[in-house]
Amino acid sequence: STRFIGRNVYELCGLYPIPQIRETYSAIRVLAEHVQLERIYNLKQDVDSYGPEISPYAILGTYADKKGYTLSKGGGPDLHRAGLEILRDVVDGYVLFAYWPPGYS
Repeated sequence: STRFIGRNVYELCGLYPIPQIRETYSAIRVLAEHVQLERIYNLKQDVDSYGPEISPYAILGTYADKKGYTLSKGGGPDLHRAGLEILRDVVDGYVLFAYWPPGYS
């Protein structure tokens, strides 16, 4: 049986140009399922701002706060810029994205 591989996996593998990525949440979700991003980037999640659960929104918001990435309108965290930077780190090899194939034991 052939499994469908979403575009977000192509984005993480560098097969999709980073400047053309419009939405980073899906790729960050897949990455966070296989890699401990909180440990790699030394992120301390602000529970008051992002809630207690680990989610792509919380990861990107915490990373944007840490780096000082803010939007010009409203001053909120620039989640898209934070997501693109993490994806660029994965594509450049600074963060290793690897996992066992399905059915491997």
